[in-house]
Amino acid sequence: MAWTLRSAPFVVGMSALLIWMCVTGVHSLTSGTAAADFGGRKATATCSGLVDGCVYLGSTVQSVSVGFLTSDKWSGHSWRWWPIFLLPFAILGAYIAFRIWHELPEATKKYIKEHEGKKR
Repeated sequence: MAWTLRSAPFVVGMSALLIWMCVTGVHSLTSGTAAADFGGRKATATCSGLVDGCVYLGSTVQSVSVGFLTSDKWSGHSWRWWPIFLLPFAILGAYIAFRIWHELPEATKKYIKEHEGKKR
């Protein structure tokens, strides 16, 4: 995406749109479903609030950082560094997602253990 910024703006636009759609989907799943699963009946709102708070904190850091990174006044760089700046965060997010991919809430583990044991 960074290398086609000046030569193919359509590719950059489509890439940005795809990234936005992927991030929105993950955020919706994380703040809704996972918060309800891991927060339980009594802590769903708290868990969802913590997830959303982390999302907003990350957006704030990214907005300020990209603003300084792309500003000619401060750094003399251009927009081509924006996707490269986001790459380490994408790799870190993919690593964390990979690590917790098969995690289940305790209640779900208990349910599976009880019902799987009855079938055998």
